Amino acid sequence: MSHFHNNALIGASGQGGGYNIESSLRFRSSASAYLSRTPAVAGNRQTFTYSVWIKRGDLGNGGYIAAGGADANNRLFIGFRTSTPTDCFVINNITSGVSAAYRATNSLYRDISAWYHIVVAFDTTQATAADRIKIYVNNQEITSFETSNDPAQNALMHVNNNTPNYIGQNLIDTLYFDGYMTEFNFIDGQALTPSDFGETDEDTGVWKPKKYTGTYGTNGYYLPFSDNTSTTTLVSDAKPGTFSPTFISSNNNSGASTSSLAITKPSGVAPGDLMIAFFVMGSGEMNTLSGWTELYSSSSLNRTILSRIVDGSEGASFTFTSTTTDNMSGSIVAYRNAELDVVGTMGNSDGSPDAPGITVTKNSSILLGFPSSNQESGGGYTSSGFTVRSENTDANPSHSVLDKSVDSGATGDITFTGGNTLFNRAILLSLSGTGNNFFPSGISLTADSTYDYMKDVPTLTDEDTANFATLNPLDKGTNITVTNGNLDASGSVSTNSIRATIGVSSGKWYWEADPSSTPSSGRIGISSSTSSLGENIGKDITSYAYSSQGNKVNNDSVVAYGDSYTTGDIVGVALDLDGGTITFYKNGVSQGVAFSSIPSNTYFPSIGILSTESFTINFGQRPFAYTPPTGYKTLNTFNLAEPTIVDGSQYFNSELYTGNGGYQFINPGFRPDLIWIKSRSGVVNHILGDRIRGEGVYLSPNNTNGDTSDANLLTNIGTFGFAPGSSTLANDSGESYVAWVWNADSTTVVNTNGSISSNVAVNTTAGFSIVTYTGTGSDVTVGHGLGATPKVIILKNRTSTSEWPFYTSAVDGSFDFLYLNQTTGKADSTNTPPTSTVFSLSGGSNNQGTLNNDYVAYCFVDIPGFSKIGSYTGNGSTDGPFIYTGFRPAWIMIKRVNTGGNNWTLSDTARNPYNVADLELDANNDSAEGTNTSSGSPYMDILSNGFKHRNTSNGNNANGSTYIYFAFAENPFKYSLAR
Repeated sequence: MSHFHNNALIGASGQGGGYNIESSLRFRSSASAYLSRTPAVAGNRQTFTYSVWIKRGDLGNGGYIAAGGADANNRLFIGFRTSTPTDCFVINNITSGVSAAYRATNSLYRDISAWYHIVVAFDTTQATAADRIKIYVNNQEITSFETSNDPAQNALMHVNNNTPNYIGQNLIDTLYFDGYMTEFNFIDGQALTPSDFGETDEDTGVWKPKKYTGTYGTNGYYLPFSDNTSTTTLVSDAKPGTFSPTFISSNNNSGASTSSLAITKPSGVAPGDLMIAFFVMGSGEMNTLSGWTELYSSSSLNRTILSRIVDGSEGASFTFTSTTTDNMSGSIVAYRNAELDVVGTMGNSDGSPDAPGITVTKNSSILLGFPSSNQESGGGYTSSGFTVRSENTDANPSHSVLDKSVDSGATGDITFTGGNTLFNRAILLSLSGTGNNFFPSGISLTADSTYDYMKDVPTLTDEDTANFATLNPLDKGTNITVTNGNLDASGSVSTNSIRATIGVSSGKWYWEADPSSTPSSGRIGISSSTSSLGENIGKDITSYAYSSQGNKVNNDSVVAYGDSYTTGDIVGVALDLDGGTITFYKNGVSQGVAFSSIPSNTYFPSIGILSTESFTINFGQRPFAYTPPTGYKTLNTFNLAEPTIVDGSQYFNSELYTGNGGYQFINPGFRPDLIWIKSRSGVVNHILGDRIRGEGVYLSPNNTNGDTSDANLLTNIGTFGFAPGSSTLANDSGESYVAWVWNADSTTVVNTNGSISSNVAVNTTAGFSIVTYTGTGSDVTVGHGLGATPKVIILKNRTSTSEWPFYTSAVDGSFDFLYLNQTTGKADSTNTPPTSTVFSLSGGSNNQGTLNNDYVAYCFVDIPGFSKIGSYTGNGSTDGPFIYTGFRPAWIMIKRVNTGGNNWTLSDTARNPYNVADLELDANNDSAEGTNTSSGSPYMDILSNGFKHRNTSNGNNANGSTYIYFAFAENPFKYSLAR
């Protein structure tokens, strides 16, 4: 039996509370962004764990999270595949040029609107081969693989060696990760599970981050990407503890009567390593050398110290020049995991071989000394506890470089012995340890569209730090390309538009857009989900735009409005859906209210792009160029309205079980009031029972029969669940079943709002009621108890054979009907549309009100964040329409309505716990579950904020056809993780 919950964000309060993440790092594949480090020593190459939270950007082009290895023929890489099936999660290994795919998941990861938590644990010491690599996504272990090969027992992996290790790329290919990462933990020497990095939220019953408190091992690191002082500090290791720098190697050289000195770059250095260069000259001082930072220079004492961070762009050697042609001697020493802490002062100039002490301020530091003499053969200095790292004793002038490990607070004079004491000089530096730092490449902190320090995170931290809107590559015209964490959009060929990942129907919102190329007819504004993506925004009645020519556009009406804008300008958008207005700004200056009396709807920030135009958008995940108007919020999940239902599984659930032919009890987590059961493996009727009609009574939506009694079916319905009974319809031994269960959450009451009385069990929180009544043979009204106008009414005659009328206003706002047991299209209903208290019936119809016949009606209204009844238009493409629900769906029913011949398809995340969702059951027939991508079956991605069709199914996505959908949530989008 399965009890499925969404893996979601921090608790229902939506406020701080618990462990909050403060920032993330954007990786732009267009900038070839990645991080790298080369450990000083190899760690445990058999046992280690990666844990990281990611939000994907570019889809279909691969992108690797982590990698390591010596070269192209010896490497391991972890990430998303670019070959078919694209966007599955892969672990690939290459040894001596021979490639082996350790894992390739059947699940595809194409949800770009929210965050994934990914844990990969290696332990090749395990005796059971399948236990040597474990993959977890959002706290669920992945066990279904397209490809699965296990490393040999005790095999050494290419990562965690003293060779380059990477984040964001796979060593040699151009498949850079595009998107966001945060809370990156690497644990050296342990194979851990998600519970070490996350926990179940007590309010929503779902998954959220927690602080890792264990040990890290030799090469372990923690990257929160939180210190934006520089790009170096942004990717620094922040794990707790104290660390020591590690000496790598050195080189030196000396010259006679020359102003130029070449020194070979120390061997073994890698990007991020620190190089210190020390020079002593007979006279003069060093000239400035590009790429080096001067730490100390004295023309009177003829000493210079320089530093440089290795970035991989250096040549094999460096040529240093001085202001004179006098003799020069120098050394370069290199350290890993080191940063400069304190620069000491010059030593004595009277010949005494000592140097004043300096106070070391950080634990586990290295004290670096540079004693020297101006005389030939004057090197060879030593000092207690110091190790000689470089010396040139036969030069004029001579020099030595020595170091020793010290602790915080170390101070006092240090005496060097040996060498020639004449004109002794000494300088001391302190190097502090930095942990296992990475070196950034392609990462920017420039305050423009390339700024990569983001406030987009997987927790509801505060109003400026949460899961932010981006442009939605799943909801765009075909001629638009989205890049750079889905914040940049560019066009080609013809005009298309793109919407954002978050839609809003109330509140005040501000965002900015920046034309990054000269727009000829670009537009910035809002649109609804019904606006065509093959057109510019402003073309229809539900989209509103500010064009680059300075016009405002709605319903294809172009009116002069404000200033034109072009490359370098910042367009601000202030959307007030409480007041029904939208105002645009150019470079911080209001252009005035563009539109007022905007009708109620769900609107998405949108961009219209003509030909080769491009735009960059900012919803507040990076600093705005201009201060938003007072009272306007950034577009992120923290600022979304608090939903009534934070955990959908308290009101709807899907339960999987295997029949045993006897007694078993199913607990959906609440009292079951409506129970719908279907055998997945057998060709048998659907079973539909409810609390009002009682135990042992069922209807079948795939036939016209009235109530059927079976004492061996649907028993023990109580507070905590139900028993399917011993009937072969619901509990045949060895057969697999799914039960969909709804919670009406009240006792049955008599409702007298209509012209006849009805019995009603209603849950106004969940927008669901069960209604029973007896027909009179006349036109009547019946109370439904919802307090809001139903958007769906499913009706059935319990006494006699009849159809299953399915009434809805979801298609075009008018009152239509279909038959749940048939494949016919919709027709207009002649009944009076329902109100917030009653629905109307025709007494002359056997389907509605025959005299003395008993009926049941199931009534539903939309509940934001929990249920949605709507419509969409198919496009006949494998890049099918994206349908925004505002929640992560748990169950979806779809029907083509503009023509007949197609089934009522049923999809859920219990039977398809990962994408693609392709398991087919149909409400109108008794067929067993099928798995295919044929023209009649569903084939979609179920996502954190809706669903996306992925085939050309006539039953779900015929070009130009109209469909209705009926969906219930796992959790609202405010709390959802990616799927």
